[in-house]
Amino acid sequence: MRYGEAVHTVDLPSFTGTRTLTIKAESLRSDGMSGCNELYLQSTREFVHSIIHSEVVKLGLCIITFFFGVLLFIVGIIEDKLSGKMLEPVCLGATTFIVSA
Repeated sequence: MRYGEAVHTVDLPSFTGTRTLTIKAESLRSDGMSGCNELYLQSTREFVHSIIHSEVVKLGLCIITFFFGVLLFIVGIIEDKLSGKMLEPVCLGATTFIVSA
């Protein structure tokens, strides 16, 4: 069972010339359910920029959906003040912005 992706960065010591790099990883869990699928050796800045560029459309959709949910929530509160019927827009708005967050 995986809970998602996590980006971990490790600072490597600075040196000149050619050296051998050994990475020793030990699981902190005793049930053996942890692991590493991909490993990249590159500048942290470049790695984070590549993630942002590959996921920018999804991030934009989440931001738009979040603000739509907040707007729907506010409309539901205003509707409650005017007519006393607020349950559907408030619930839908709250669900929308919580899921998008």
